[in-house]
Amino acid sequence: MAQKQLTTSVAQYIATTQFQDIPAEAIQIIKNAFIDTIGVAFAGVKEESVQILWDFLQEEGGKENATVWGKSGLKSSATLTALANGTMAHALDFDDLNAKSTHAHPSASLVPAILAAGEEVNASGKELITAYFIGLEVMGYIGRILTYNHYHIGWHGTATNGVLGCTAAVASLYKLNVEQIENALGIAVSHVSGTRQNFGTMTKPFHAGKAAHSGITAAKLAKKGFTADRHSLEAPLGLFKLYVKDSEPYITKEIGERVELLETKLTLKKYPCCYGSHRAIDGTTRLLAHGIDVEKIRNITVTGPVNAFAPLIHKRPKTGLEAKFSLEFPISLILLDQKLDISSFEDSTVLREDVQRLIQKIERREDPSIYVETSAIDEGYIEVAITLTDGNMISERVTHPKGSIENPLSTEEVVEKFIACVQTVLTQSEAEQFADELLRLESLDNLDGIRSFL
Repeated sequence: MAQKQLTTSVAQYIATTQFQDIPAEAIQIIKNAFIDTIGVAFAGVKEESVQILWDFLQEEGGKENATVWGKSGLKSSATLTALANGTMAHALDFDDLNAKSTHAHPSASLVPAILAAGEEVNASGKELITAYFIGLEVMGYIGRILTYNHYHIGWHGTATNGVLGCTAAVASLYKLNVEQIENALGIAVSHVSGTRQNFGTMTKPFHAGKAAHSGITAAKLAKKGFTADRHSLEAPLGLFKLYVKDSEPYITKEIGERVELLETKLTLKKYPCCYGSHRAIDGTTRLLAHGIDVEKIRNITVTGPVNAFAPLIHKRPKTGLEAKFSLEFPISLILLDQKLDISSFEDSTVLREDVQRLIQKIERREDPSIYVETSAIDEGYIEVAITLTDGNMISERVTHPKGSIENPLSTEEVVEKFIACVQTVLTQSEAEQFADELLRLESLDNLDGIRSFL
């Protein structure tokens, strides 16, 4: 495929893909993504970042054509609503991810953008599913070209690639033509930003909200005739030239030749923190069976492949947000409290003397001999080894943690997680009814039923 045709090829894919083109297995994955994303968003309603954004929306106003989630009582424009809901969906870092192609948390931006724009156009369930499928496929295609190096050097794919996926998804809902979509992608490219330096702050979840906001903005402007360079992905000063390490991205397939959602799937999390720590968390949990006396721990060594700990930038966390991007905190807390859940990530818990003391005993070790194919954070294995004061050592090795695509949550487990999460604001009965509504998403003629629970 000629480089100069790449943006046009992507735009044509967005404009022509329909519900009947989506494999049945992909439809179930998408419905699980809607369920999981809305659930973890509801669980995050009390986060300070969410409360600040709700205040911001009330101050900014806006046309009230979309619903701010979490029984907030707020309505706003589709763009501002997507900003708030996307941030809420990523606030706990409990949302899904796709590490092998999009290199992002796709649903935290896609689902809020799709539902906000979907309310605006009174979309059907099939249209929502189609929009998600298109958005994910575009993110996967572009993510493969950007490669994992894009993430490794400091960009946050949820913020960067997420903008393009949301633009594609909303362009589908707005039924833009090919030329309008080319312009929308061009507008979106000028929104591509967001660095991993902000991990452990309120701005990290804001990345997902901003991607949703920017995607709707780009599609809206293009629909009105706003122009951009129509070869913005592959042009000499375009996305790939600026964001890809090699000056000529290596493209072997056209978009649509593979189904990204089936090939790389989604990881739905068991724990409310960065996925980079989940194998170590599972390994530490298994070690509890040995009846460890924490006072007799001399040191803990966590070994993994090169780059395995890249997202875990806080070795000595001091806040709950920093602890979500720490390897040392969840390991310490599991050994001390034998549990890890949403309530674990409080500033006061992180600052506990026993937690901070145990954190000091944990060492990370990167082992180049552990084979990985792409340097993604979920390849190879993680080994947690505890050396006791008597010299004995015990260890556990984990390759596929619970929730990974090789060891996934079942639909039943996804629903259980959803019901537990949304009970922050809904009753048990309401939560179950809401889950049932989302499980039959493809049969819904409009969003009335879903809206009643938001």
